[in-house]
Amino acid sequence: MPWWTPGTDRDAGKHRVLEMRDSAEIFAPAELIWDLLRPAEYAPLLVAGAVRGYAEPPADGVGEIHHLVAKRAGKEFHAACEILEEIPQRSLVARSWGQTGPAERFELRLEPTEKGTLVERICTHHHRKWSLVPASACRKQHSQWHRREFARIQELLDGGWTPGTAA
Repeated sequence: MPWWTPGTDRDAGKHRVLEMRDSAEIFAPAELIWDLLRPAEYAPLLVAGAVRGYAEPPADGVGEIHHLVAKRAGKEFHAACEILEEIPQRSLVARSWGQTGPAERFELRLEPTEKGTLVERICTHHHRKWSLVPASACRKQHSQWHRREFARIQELLDGGWTPGTAA
């Protein structure tokens, strides 16, 4: 269980902390899904606009930093997250660098089922109270990202993806 405690939305002064959860059953074993989602190098297979993913230091585990380079509308963007906690082939907790608060987390959970694996994404996100974007729109955007990722995972695995396949 992660050291941070997820909960319902809560007030944090100038920010509201939103917790967004999405899940889908993927018809593949948890180990194969983990092998696709865990390495930073496979990000271009899963993230729209991503051109490169890499880890520093290049070793698995807590403290590893995942970097993502993406292009959108002709501009290059960089993002990074730090692995805070990991149970190999079961769960992962990361924090995004440069975000608004310590409560910001991204969690991945894999739970074997009779037909495959339940993949759950949990995002804990600070949302400025004075933001022009309502919290409902933020939730909708995260849900769309997760749904696209779930569909892409199933598409890749249905297409015969195996570890070591280039991004």
